[in-house]
Amino acid sequence: MVRRSGIRVAAALLAVLAGTGAWADGALPTVHSLNLCTDQLAMLIAAPGQIRSISELAIDPSLSALAGQARTYPANRGLAEEVVADQPDLVVTGAWSARNATDLLRSLGYRVETFRPDLTLDGIRGDILRMGDLLHRRDTARELVAGFDAELARAPDAGCPAAFHPRLLVFGPNGVTEGAGTLPDTVIKAAGFVNLGAEPGTGGMAFISLEQVIAMRPDVILLPADDPAAPALAQKLFSHPALKASGARIVRGAVDAALWTCGGPFTARAVTGLKRLKASLPGCRGPGS
Repeated sequence: MVRRSGIRVAAALLAVLAGTGAWADGALPTVHSLNLCTDQLAMLIAAPGQIRSISELAIDPSLSALAGQARTYPANRGLAEEVVADQPDLVVTGAWSARNATDLLRSLGYRVETFRPDLTLDGIRGDILRMGDLLHRRDTARELVAGFDAELARAPDAGCPAAFHPRLLVFGPNGVTEGAGTLPDTVIKAAGFVNLGAEPGTGGMAFISLEQVIAMRPDVILLPADDPAAPALAQKLFSHPALKASGARIVRGAVDAALWTCGGPFTARAVTGLKRLKASLPGCRGPGS
């Protein structure tokens, strides 16, 4: 049985070697995505019928800003065999996702385009336009960038003094915070906050103790949204009396984590959400328009 299965896979691989990576002039290329972030860009930009499959992570609402839409597409597990069975014109994935699969697919002649994680707002703009070019949907991509910039220009914190930059700390399960050089760090700063997780000595995702949290004297501590259906020991610190006595405003779920897990047009909504939070803090004259 194992040998027959291997023969069938090998036959399928050989059958597509000659024709992969090309499509008829004027036709929109079909695409198979192996990564959560490329899934979402493809879903936003592709025309009906272009997407052959997206990764199974895209249907997880804790990770994906487009989980509902993702359920309308076939899901894959990042395997080369799944791509071969689909025979798409194009494969898109993350730079460090499914490396064995992408290396094999390239060796078979498939066009594989990789995207690095977006860490900046300019990076998001660039990747939207790049996906638009790959899918022959440049106009749609430009519209998304225009919408992204329009959302970023919103100013619900217009009533705050220009010099008002409250000190915010993301405090996640097991004490994980978002340090310098991360997309959350970019979003926090774009909203006019000081990101305490980006203090000297931290980079990327970092672990901080409750004692460090108190010593940092944050104005705002941002906790993830409460999920009564999934209690976890990793969140035990969220109810610690010392945290409540810190004097910081403790806020749960002000930003949906899926909005900054991957960069996309939706990430601008995370900036707007934090601007609204800033407008509600002492030191602001009131919300803007």
